[in-house]
Amino acid sequence: MQLAPDYTIIAQVALFIIFWMVFKAFVVGPTSGVLAERHRRTVQAGIDAEQLAAAAEEDRLRYDQRLLEQRHQMAQEAEAARRNAIAASNEEIAGARTKISLDLAHRRETVARQVEEARRALGDEAEQVAAEMLKRVAGNGHA
Repeated sequence: MQLAPDYTIIAQVALFIIFWMVFKAFVVGPTSGVLAERHRRTVQAGIDAEQLAAAAEEDRLRYDQRLLEQRHQMAQEAEAARRNAIAASNEEIAGARTKISLDLAHRRETVARQVEEARRALGDEAEQVAAEMLKRVAGNGHA
């Protein structure tokens, strides 16, 4: 028994090769292109997301630094204002002390003058009382 070659196999192989070329051209090729583009966009989106995250972190760090600098500046301004207020208060206190010292000195002078006047007046009056007592004593003893 001898088998006769079946030439339809050549037609089947030719049809399979044609089908494969058409399938590859219209299905596999575009699908591979779409998948490659999708992969490229996914990778690029990941890179873009990392860049955005890094930029956001840099912005946050700059914000934190500026916030720290602003707080430091505000603390310095508050300290300067506190020192100025203390200096102004000390000046007011010194002015009040000077005024009180001058007023006290003036009052002491007034009191010293009044004491001196009272001493003179009492001295004169004491002399008059002594003279009058002397007259009475002397007048009573002669009579």
